[in-house]
Amino acid sequence: MPGAIHSHQVDFRDHRDFSQPLEHLLMSRREYLELAQTKNFEFGCQWRASEITAVFKAAGFQITSVDVNQTVDPRYFANFLARRRWRFRLPYRFWKADDLRILGARFWLVAPVS
Repeated sequence: MPGAIHSHQVDFRDHRDFSQPLEHLLMSRREYLELAQTKNFEFGCQWRASEITAVFKAAGFQITSVDVNQTVDPRYFANFLARRRWRFRLPYRFWKADDLRILGARFWLVAPVS
C-alpha cells in the first residue's frame, strides 16, 4: 500500500554458533553458497545493514530510521577482524567495521507512493 509504514527486524548473525556470530563472513561467496544450499539457507545471510538499506532504497522505500539493537562482543570482534585480514577473496575483507559489528537492526520504512 503506497505510503504505508513498514517495520523489518533483520538478524545478521551466523546461526550455527551465536557465540561466533560473524564466522559466515569469513567464507567466500562460493563457500557460503555451497554451505547454505546444504543447510537450506537456514543459518544466516551474509548481507550487512548497509546492503539491506541499499536494497530498500532501490525498491523505492523511504527509510525513516534504522535502530541497531544488537552488536557484536568487542573481544570476539577484535579477533574476527584480525582473522579477516588474512583471508583472501572475502566479500567483507575490507568492509567498514561499523557495519560489520551490527548483529541486529530494525528498519523503519515508508512504502513508495505511486
